[in-house]
This record gives sequence, C-alpha cells and structure tokens, in this order.
Amino acid sequence: MELGSWSVAAAGPTLLGLIPLVLFIVISLTWQKQPVIMALIPAIVGALLCGWGPSEFGQLLMNSAASLLGHIGLLLMLGAGLGAVMQKTGVTHALSQWIVKYLKVNSRFKALIMIGVVMFILAFASASVLAAAPVAAPILLPMAAEFGLAPVTVAFAIFLFGSAGCHISPVLSDNILRTEFTGLSMREVISWSSLPYAILTVVITIFVSLWLDKYVKNRGAKLYSKDMMMQEGAEVKPEQKRAAIAFLIAFAGCIAYILAANPGFKFIFFYMIFLTAVCGFFGRNGLVQTANDFVEGGAKSFNLYLCVVVGQAMMTTIEALGGFAKLGEVLGGFIGTDGSGSKLALYIIAMLFGVFGVNGMGTTQALIIQGTFEPLYTALGAQPGLWTMVLCLGTMISVIMYPSAAHICYLGVAQTDDMKSLMKACWITAAIQLVFGIAYMVIGNAVLG
Repeated sequence: MELGSWSVAAAGPTLLGLIPLVLFIVISLTWQKQPVIMALIPAIVGALLCGWGPSEFGQLLMNSAASLLGHIGLLLMLGAGLGAVMQKTGVTHALSQWIVKYLKVNSRFKALIMIGVVMFILAFASASVLAAAPVAAPILLPMAAEFGLAPVTVAFAIFLFGSAGCHISPVLSDNILRTEFTGLSMREVISWSSLPYAILTVVITIFVSLWLDKYVKNRGAKLYSKDMMMQEGAEVKPEQKRAAIAFLIAFAGCIAYILAANPGFKFIFFYMIFLTAVCGFFGRNGLVQTANDFVEGGAKSFNLYLCVVVGQAMMTTIEALGGFAKLGEVLGGFIGTDGSGSKLALYIIAMLFGVFGVNGMGTTQALIIQGTFEPLYTALGAQPGLWTMVLCLGTMISVIMYPSAAHICYLGVAQTDDMKSLMKACWITAAIQLVFGIAYMVIGNAVLG
C-alpha cells in the first residue's frame, strides 16, 4: 500500500514511524482493560501517520487477516476448539492423570519442567511456537492449575520453552535462511547458533519462571480456578481412555508425518480438524455435539484472533513508515562502509541492529539484517558460524523484548492478561541473552579471528 499525501514519511523513512510501537508499549504497560483496544489505537494512529483514510485502513485489516499472523490467529481459534472437544470427551483428563501417574509430576517445579518438555517437543515438531501453544494448552493448563503455577508464568514458559525447541528444528525457515546466507550446512548452522541458543534459553527460562511465579504471587496474582485442576485420583472412564489412546496415536502419526514429509504450516490446519474428529468419534461424543463443542470453544478465542489481526496491522504501519529501517540506519552508522571496520564491531552492531532496529517475523528480520550488512560481511571476511549467531540473536531477542501480538497470543492461551509481568520476565531474559551474545562474539572473534 502506498503512503498517502499527508504521510509523515512522504519524504522517506522516519523515526516518527516508531510512534505506534511506543504507544503500544505505553498502553500495554499502563492500561490492560481490553487487549483489542491496546493494539487498535496504535494501528489507527499508525494508519493516520501513513496518510491512509477509512478505505485504506479497511484494506490494511484485510491484508492483516490474510497474513501469516492472521492465519495463526485463526489457528488459535481452531486450537481452542480442539481443546474444548478434548475437555468434553475426557481426553485432557486422561492425559493429565497419566502424566501425574507415569511421569511423576508431583510438584510445582516438575510441573514447570513438564511444560518445558511438552512445548519443546511440540514446537520442534511443528517449527512454530504459536502453532504448538494451543495444542499443548489443554494438557498443560490443568496441570499448572493443579500445582499452583500462576497463569502468566505458564504464558512465559510456553513462549520461551517453545522458542528453544522451535529453533533447533531443521525445517525452521530461519535456519534454512542461515544456510543460504552463510553457505554452511544445516548441521553446522544448528551447532553454531540454534543449539547454543536453545540451551541458553531453556536454562534462563527455568530460573526466570521460578522468579516470575514467586513475584506475581507476592503481588496477589489470580491463580487458575479449582474446576480447571486435574482432579487427581478421579477415575479415567473407559471411553475417556479409548479417546485418549486414539488421540495419542493420531498425534504421533501427525508429528511423524510432519518430520518425514515437511508439509509446512498449512498441515497444522488439517491437524486441528483431524484430531478434533478423532476425539469426538472415539469419545462417542456425536457428530453434532462435537461440532457444537468445537465452535463454542473456538468462539472464546475470537477476541484473541482480533488482537492478532489488529496487531499485525499496527506492525505493517510501522514498516510502511520506515520506523525500524530509520533506526537501523542510525545504528548502522557506527560501522564504516570501506571495509576498514573490525569484525567484532560488525558482529555486535549487526546484532544490535536486529535487536533494536528491526522488529517483526524472524525471517523478515534476518533478510533485513543480511541485506544491510552483507557488503561489510563480505569485505571483512566475517566468520560464517559467528554470523549465524548474529542472525539468530538479532531476530529472537527483539521478538522476546518487544510487546507484540504474539505476546497477546501466549497470554490468551494461558488465560491471563498480565502483560506487564510477562514483559518484565521477557526483558530479563532478553538482557541475559544480549549479554551472552556479546560475550559469544568477543570470545569467538578472539579465538577464530
């Protein structure tokens, strides 16, 4: 979409393009009454700064609904529908009981670790945290309620543990791009960047989650209701057991197919419908009742779907105004363009450019970082392995530290709206990752030259 005649960026990219993001940050940290409005106000302001009228704003929302994030918003509704059917057919109850009985989940710490294990595996298999979260939620939330984990702690754990698992997936688009940018093999890319990132993130998430849980409880955080608990000791009925076994078989088959055939993100939509049908059929819920339960459960996440679509619209206005691009120019100015700069400076500035100068989907960020610094990367003969970590941290830290529609998604999945506490935990995590990244570059550059 072209900028309008009164756009503040008519003369080119401007730092004024960051106004919608700043506004969103302020609103999300000071006013949390309605998440749709939290994103809608900055989106409207961004559209006005772009010089767009009512028709263009409507087109903006249409484009956002058709975007990848819009598809993910729909997927969240489908995941909520699947969760409702799993609850009604007793699949969630059976799985929860088995987790407690066979995996010995009997404490708050073990419940947190189990969230990590489940999210790590699902995100690895689907190469998407946002796709894995609604699938895992019906299993994880009752367990979290049983052992008293705060909802915002669950949201944070789902986000970060999933991020770690997702990043070692060989089908992740970010990893594929890094192989193309550096000429390294997938195994080398994962060894140099994705695996260290995953290990670091898992360790950080465990400690920050424990801190966050204590922090919010000391401030009177509302916990999950008793009716969400696993009801330990309650009998698993034959039809619940049958439905749960069928679900596990179907789930394992889908995961195996994803790993073997790499069908892409689109398969997850079929996956949701297919597993819903499996639960309904083997749980003897009836076709009509299963459909009603599915629609009723999905409808509860319509608010979340709107948040995602409007959040994407806000990000589109920032990109159109050149807010991130202009900030990137300011950061990029610290490195000379004649090849006389140091490799270490290139690594650190490029990473900071990604963290503070670009925001959005990881693939887009990686493309911008690579396009901006590729001449220097080539001129200085930068080390490809270290460069993969630049791309990794340059994209992921910003995804964690900036409040976005994705954060709203994780809060929605965990059934909470405590954006302020979530962002505090995210900022602590991002700060540790940033320090690690700089140390990684310093040590790696000293060893490899």
